[in-house]
Amino acid sequence: MRTYNRLGSGPDGAEAIKMPPFFEEINWDDMMAKKVLMPFCPDWTVEDDASLFEPIYTGEPSNNYIDNSGLGDKSDPFHVGIEYFFLD
Repeated sequence: MRTYNRLGSGPDGAEAIKMPPFFEEINWDDMMAKKVLMPFCPDWTVEDDASLFEPIYTGEPSNNYIDNSGLGDKSDPFHVGIEYFFLD
């Protein structure tokens, strides 16, 4: 997708996003000034509480393993001169 085709990137900017009837009751100035209260604020007990998500999404095993073993390989011609830093 070309960036110039994205909603809100035209000559009117974000006004195109604000125009649908769904958003007509929103006071955008108050929203930008952070004066609008959230309609729902979850009562989290811990930072990574996922109790409000459906089990179909939270019951699957985590697949966030990143294999960094090949990073910094000097034989890789596409990454010559790039340094990698791994933060714990």
